[in-house]
Amino acid sequence: MQISVAKSEDFQEIRLLWEMVFEEDSKEYLDFYFDFVMNHNKVLLCRDEKKDDILIGMLHLNPYWVRNGEDTDQVYYIVAVATHVDYRRQGVMGKLLSESFQIAKNDNIKHIILLPEDERYYKPYGFEFVSTQFGTTIHANLYQDMLNDDTKMIQVNELESSDEMKNWFVKSDYKSKDFEAIITDSYILQLYNEMTCEGGKVAEVDGNLVLYYKKELITVRKYYLRCFENDEAKEKSLRKLASWLIYIAEGTTDKKLLLNEVEEKALSCVFPYSRMNNYDQRPYMMKYKSKKQGNGFYFDEVV
Repeated sequence: MQISVAKSEDFQEIRLLWEMVFEEDSKEYLDFYFDFVMNHNKVLLCRDEKKDDILIGMLHLNPYWVRNGEDTDQVYYIVAVATHVDYRRQGVMGKLLSESFQIAKNDNIKHIILLPEDERYYKPYGFEFVSTQFGTTIHANLYQDMLNDDTKMIQVNELESSDEMKNWFVKSDYKSKDFEAIITDSYILQLYNEMTCEGGKVAEVDGNLVLYYKKELITVRKYYLRCFENDEAKEKSLRKLASWLIYIAEGTTDKKLLLNEVEEKALSCVFPYSRMNNYDQRPYMMKYKSKKQGNGFYFDEVV
């Protein structure tokens, strides 16, 4: 098996492997990824030298800058770890991961992160969970008391371009949390196009930014809260945001609202607890931890 870093002439072959392994990903999403991500990431390829160098595995390293306390660090975010069905359980993924560690070391990258499909794939290589995701499914009909005549008057602006999204970050006092991607022009462009490629929407609601999908139910993928002068103002604005979400959820088939939140549950806490709702909590992001490999190379440990 031969490991190499992909070049632009490999993109078509990479896409074919992706389509074969990740059948659930839509054409629209792949168009987005190959248009907005592939030009600035590193893709490791594994080929079978004995069979005309056919592509049998890949691993994508997507670079992001994050705020880490008082510092800023670049991380590699691993995605699309794929092995051809005929070559599974032959050590392809292990070879790709080992090479990614070496590349990260050479590039002076201290952190490698990923969102695992199955933790058992990655724990043997030194990855550990470092964050939690909360998925709260709200039944909109339980919260009719949150709706009133003022709900329709809440200031809502559906953003129609990444430039409008950028303007929100420029004019707001929003600040990234520790170990969250730093908001750059390229990050905004990528995030906006990732949301909208499959029908997602970006809206400014009472000064807060909400990224959501409106299908059978309302799914809030992420939200950015503006800064508030005090806790009372924050609670008031969150209640406006919550009532607007309940209002638009009434127009969906399931009349439900799914809130995805990592660590902080600011928005879901606005809705009083009900046994009818579903409160899901699961490990989320894994990070490669400090661990000697082979001849002693290691990453600095940051918990």
